[in-house]
Amino acid sequence: MPLDYERFNRMVVDDSASEDEGVDPDVKLPGTDVGLLKAFIAVHEQRLDVDRQLRKAMRGTADVFECLPSLDQQRLERLASIAESYEDVCERILALEGVRKETSLQSSGHRIEMLQALLGAAKALFLTGDVSGAEDCCSRALAVGVLSSKSLAAAVQAGGRTVSASTLEVWLLRSKMQLRRGDSVAARAGALEARALARAMSD
Repeated sequence: MPLDYERFNRMVVDDSASEDEGVDPDVKLPGTDVGLLKAFIAVHEQRLDVDRQLRKAMRGTADVFECLPSLDQQRLERLASIAESYEDVCERILALEGVRKETSLQSSGHRIEMLQALLGAAKALFLTGDVSGAEDCCSRALAVGVLSSKSLAAAVQAGGRTVSASTLEVWLLRSKMQLRRGDSVAARAGALEARALARAMSD
């Protein structure tokens, strides 16, 4: 579903924020709303291109939630490269606001792009066998806070179907990885969050 870019062409970045609060003073932001919008669209299109690369690399594999397949070295290297490309997208999103942390992003559009990029990176890393790296990407995606367990129905309505489905994927993927490393308590908590979100989506 195409994003409504006009909703995201204005951001609020606190000029008084310190470096400790996540603002990177060395990053130069686009100087106008038009510049911000063009930069955002470019990052969005870059992320979509990496999405296509991931889908191509995943052809012939089982569902990422079902198992960790045995892939040849060439495929593993390709997936690792795709994960790096997603991280590049993440860095570019942060640069749009001149911040260093996902949690410092102000624009809802930028947070949505970050969620999608981190989900893609998590899938790619999981398929390479880097479960720890994939789990970290999932945790970062959830920390962005596009959707939270509070007021889920309102959040789903505001976030839209695509964002809701992506958030659900993140919860499920992270729960699977937590279960793989033996943390059944955390995995169950994540599964319950996913269940609550799924119910909110169906209402």
